[in-house]
Amino acid sequence: GTTRGRVNDVAFDPSENCVMYIATAGGGVWKRTKEADSTWKWTPLSDNWKNLKTSSVVVDPSHLKRVFVGTGDFDGGASADGYGVQRSTDGGQNWTLVASKELDGLSTRRILIDPDMPDVITVAAGRNPSESTPGKLLRSDNGGDKWQEIDRSIVPGVKPADWQDLKCGKKDSNGKRWCYAVGASIGGEVLRTHDHGQHWEKIYPPLNSRYQQSLTVAMSQKDPETVY
Repeated sequence: GTTRGRVNDVAFDPSENCVMYIATAGGGVWKRTKEADSTWKWTPLSDNWKNLKTSSVVVDPSHLKRVFVGTGDFDGGASADGYGVQRSTDGGQNWTLVASKELDGLSTRRILIDPDMPDVITVAAGRNPSESTPGKLLRSDNGGDKWQEIDRSIVPGVKPADWQDLKCGKKDSNGKRWCYAVGASIGGEVLRTHDHGQHWEKIYPPLNSRYQQSLTVAMSQKDPETVY
């Protein structure tokens, strides 16, 4: 189908309100900047990539020129168009492909930069047409150079899922910050961690027992105990 016009994600440069990035379903990644005459300029950043299907984009708030883009069109359904994560350290002028082996065929729907340890990167991916290839949660502790899959077998109760969202909440009075991952499965998967993704546990909100196709998660930025 015609998918080029759908925008899957938006990210802003927190230091410059005129700079933003969009990740599109079939048109790649674009960057908006402000010209000297105060007009807006949109620049395509991905015309030489393997394909132009993208699902996520994030700017590192501690290194503003570092941008991560997840390939593949997760919301478009199962496809084999995802091929890893593109990383830029110069605001999108040049890109390096990372996690290509680990994420081959999977669409990366969300990329989380740890708010306390910015070199800890977690990605949520899924929607491969092969039923033998479930979604993955990947974690890097060196800014994306090397990756490890978060092992579901050591998290009691977790089922295979198409992982689709990652968010962190506010620190509590003891300095603990909970981060969450959610994924599509029968009954839905909801995980949380308080040690920057080194260990996870499954929690059980009152979701319907049927297949949960579109889950997202958000935390109150005032109350660290409130999760939506």
